[in-house]
Amino acid sequence: MPRKTRDEFSYGVSERTAIMFPPFNGTYPEIPAIDMALCDKCGLCTKVSDKIDLSQEPQIVHLKVGAIVVATGFKPYKPEKGEYGYGLPGVITLQELVGMINKYGDVVINGRRPRSIAFIYCVGSRQRRVEGRKANEYCSRYCCIAALDVAVAIKELLKDVKIYHVVRDVRSYGINELLFEEAGRQGQVIIKYDVDEGEPQVTYINGKPIVKVKDVLTEHMELELPVDLVVLVTGMEPSDGTVNIAEKLKISRGTDGFLQEVHPKLRPVETMLSGIFIAGTAQAPRGVGETLASASAAAAKAMSLVLKGYTELEPFVAFVDQDRCRGSGLCVSECPYGAIVIKEYAGSKKAWVNEALCKGCGACVAVCPSGAIQLRGLRNVQIEDMIRAAGGAHD
Repeated sequence: MPRKTRDEFSYGVSERTAIMFPPFNGTYPEIPAIDMALCDKCGLCTKVSDKIDLSQEPQIVHLKVGAIVVATGFKPYKPEKGEYGYGLPGVITLQELVGMINKYGDVVINGRRPRSIAFIYCVGSRQRRVEGRKANEYCSRYCCIAALDVAVAIKELLKDVKIYHVVRDVRSYGINELLFEEAGRQGQVIIKYDVDEGEPQVTYINGKPIVKVKDVLTEHMELELPVDLVVLVTGMEPSDGTVNIAEKLKISRGTDGFLQEVHPKLRPVETMLSGIFIAGTAQAPRGVGETLASASAAAAKAMSLVLKGYTELEPFVAFVDQDRCRGSGLCVSECPYGAIVIKEYAGSKKAWVNEALCKGCGACVAVCPSGAIQLRGLRNVQIEDMIRAAGGAHD
C-alpha cells in the first residue's frame, strides 16, 4: 500500500503519494517527481516503468557562479487555533479554499455546497502588537485581490450563494479594481469594521459558524452573520528558506523578516553584497504582477554582471597595520561580509582582509581596540585632520 501524506500543494485539502505528476501547476519540465522523504523504496513503480532508478542518492554540487538571484518565496500565515474561530468546523483559510477548488472543482463543506460564505480579511496582516505575541504589522498586498478573485469565481459557480466580505479596508489597486466592481454587481456585501471597536468574533452555534461584527457602514450596528463557511483571508510571511539563505549569504532583512534591498527606488533588487539580487516575495509581500516585474529586474541585473565578465571593486577598503594588530578577532565577528579572517604571522595571530569581499563599510574600524584596522583613503588620522580643518575654517 503506497504511503500517503497531506498534499501541501492543495494546502492539505487532499492527500498524495511519494510520486507526484506534476507536483503542481506550472511545473517545468512536466515530468514526475519523487518525494524521497516519503518513498519507502518498495520498488512497485520500477515494475511499470524502466525510467525510475531508486538507487540514486542526493548529491552536493559545487557551482562557481558570477551572480545569485534569491527567489525563495513566502509561506502563508497559519492562524493559531481559535483565532477567528480557526479549528472549528466550517472555518478554513483562503489557501485551503483555493486548494479545494483546484482539486475538486467545487466547494463542498460537510457534504454539501454552502449557501452563505463570510470572508474575514487581514488575518495575519496589519496586526497590533500584543505583549508576548508576534505581530505582522505590514499589509500583505495580495490578500484582498485574491479573496475578491475567489469570491467572484464562487459566485459564478454557485449562483444562489450569499457572500459577505468582513474588511478593515479593501485594497484592490490598479486593474484589480475591476474585481471589486464585479463583486458589487454580483450582490456581494461589504461589511467594514473598525479595529478600535473590536475585531470580528467567530462562534459556533447549532452546527453553524456565526460571525459577530460592528459595521461602520451602518452606523456601527452590531451584526450577526450565521453562515455555512468562514474563510480567513491570511497574509504572507517570510518562508523558512528565506530566513536560512539570509543567514548563509549575510543578506540584510527588514523588521518584517523579508530580504532588504539597498534602495527601494534607485536599487530595488540589489543587496549590500555585489552579485546577489532578490526577487519576488522573498523581498516583500506582493502579487503576481509585481513579482514578475522584480524577477525581470533581478534577471537583467544578473545578466548585465555576468555578460560583462568582470567587476570593478571599490578602492576604499580596509587594511591591517600588522605592527599594531593584537588579533582580538572583534573585527572578524563584526564584519557583515565575511571579509576578515585571522591568520598566523611569524608565530602570532593577525587579522587579514580579503579586499575582493570588503565593501569599505567601516564597521571593523569602529570595534578595533588597537586602531590597527583602517580604511584606505579614510584613515582615522585623515578624518581627524578634516575635522580640525573644518573647525579652523569657522574660526
